[in-house]
Formats: sequence, C-alpha cells, structure tokens
Amino acid sequence: MPASSPARLRHVGTVLVLAAGLAIGVFGRETLLVQATDILIFALFALSLNLVVGQSGMVSMCHAAFFATGGYVFGVLQVKYGWTGVGGAAAAAVLAIAASVLLALVIGLLIIRVSHAYFIMLTLALGQLVYIVIWKWHSMTGGDDGLIGIAGVPGLQDARTFYMVAFVIVASCTALLFTIARSAFGHTLTAIRDNPLRAAFIGVPVRLFRLAAFVLAASFAALAGVGQAIFHRGMFPSSASFITSADALVAVVLGGTQWFFGPIVGAITFKILTYGLPHLTDYWLSCLGIVIIVVALSLPGGLLSLVARIDSRWRK
Repeated sequence: MPASSPARLRHVGTVLVLAAGLAIGVFGRETLLVQATDILIFALFALSLNLVVGQSGMVSMCHAAFFATGGYVFGVLQVKYGWTGVGGAAAAAVLAIAASVLLALVIGLLIIRVSHAYFIMLTLALGQLVYIVIWKWHSMTGGDDGLIGIAGVPGLQDARTFYMVAFVIVASCTALLFTIARSAFGHTLTAIRDNPLRAAFIGVPVRLFRLAAFVLAASFAALAGVGQAIFHRGMFPSSASFITSADALVAVVLGGTQWFFGPIVGAITFKILTYGLPHLTDYWLSCLGIVIIVVALSLPGGLLSLVARIDSRWRK
C-alpha cells in the first residue's frame, strides 16, 4: 500500500461518515433521527474534551460544567428573560458560550499550575461545585426539577430539520477543531503533552498554552450544551455531574486519545451500546463496563488503533 495510506484511509472514512450522516437525515425515521441527533451532540462534547485530554495531556473531570453552563445560561435567558425567536436564541447562544468561556478561564487560572493527579482532583472538585450551584439554585435553574420550557429556535421543531442543522454545525466544528489540531498551536500542545519540561526549556509558555486549550475546549462544550438544551427543551442538574464528564472521557478513550476522530468513533460506539444493551439485558451497565474493559485491554490505543494495525499488516 502507498505511504500515504493513513491519510487516504482518513479521507475515505470521512467521506463515508458524511455520506451516512446525510443518508440518515434524508431517509431516517423519527426514532433514528432523534438518536442520531443525540449522538451528534455527544460527539461534539467528546471531541471538545479531547482537545484537553488527547491534544494537551490534561485529564479534566469538570468538562461537564462547561457543557451544563452553556445549556443552562441559554435556557435561563429563554425561560426567565424571554430571549426567544431566532434573534433572541442566537444572542442567548452567544452569551451562553461566553459564560462558559469565562467560567473556564476562572477555573483554568486556579488549576493550571498543577498537573497529573492534582489536576484531576481539582477539576473534579470544581466541577462538582458547579453541579451543586445548579442543583441548589432552585429559583433560577429549577433545582433538581430541572429547567423546563425552553422554547428553542423557531423552525427547528421538526426532528429531521433539527438533525440536519445539528449535522452541519457539528461537521463545521469538527473541521474547525481539526484545523486547530493541525495548526502551529495544536502542534505546540502536542509537544507540551509529550515533554512539558523540554517545551518550557525552549521558551514555550506551557501554562498559557494549556490555559488556552482549556478555555477553547470549554467553548465547544458550551455549544454542545446549547444544542442539548434546544434538543431536549430543558436542562437538568445531571448534565453538570462528574458522571457526564466521565461518559465523555470514556468515549474519548474508547475511540483513542491519539486519534483526532477517535472521540467521534468512541461517542458513536458508546451511544449505540447505551441504546442497544438495555433491550438485551437488565444488566446492561455491567455489560457496557465489560466491553470498555475488553477494548482497553486488547486495544490500548482505542478502537481506531485497530485501523493502524490493519494498515501495518497490509503493508507487510
């Protein structure tokens, strides 16, 4: 096989995924459209997390805080302040993303000096703090009852239309994140991940780059949160829980942190398993755990590492 086969496989895979996504939008039934939309939102959320985990080497357990902040700020502006209609929804979405970016900046400034286990512990604690605020602030967020009655965007009530719009937005965000990952900024993050001491020694402002990646990832997570709020017409405290962060982390690891499209593959696999396994057994969570363990042990590089293995054997 030619030396350019990995790139060619990536291009073929991208075309196939886009074709499958468009086919679902055109021919899919409502149930499939709803599930596919949920997968799209989760895939964007997982892909944004990989900018921190895979690209920068920081395991964050507070990513759900930015996801929930985006959704809740959007919902509060619509439900409490009447920011409805296309213009109001667009302004609410921009402000929701800005709020998440500000939150990420504050959290990032607090934690960017630490690494490894301390980074994980601090992100977990601060993420749960956001969860508690959402859960306890009943007058604003609805507390444990959730924030319901989000109007969404006029014209997106139809499942097919919403899916197609979500598909275009997620595809555009994926292309943007891919560009960032292949830019000088992305390569610098990779160098910091591989050897932060050497990067600092040659003059790279390690903390500044890590903070930028952390904040940038939060903006895409917030966009996914806005999509979640519009899609479900409501937001609930569980969206800010560390379990939601853990789900995204599992998707990232399942697909492969070293592969840009790994989180997308992991998110699709994770969601398909969560949709299908409950129909097969009451112990579906145990089965899901077994699948994750098997993949982790047999494919430490994630599901996409299997493609690399096949390619390597084919060349021989």
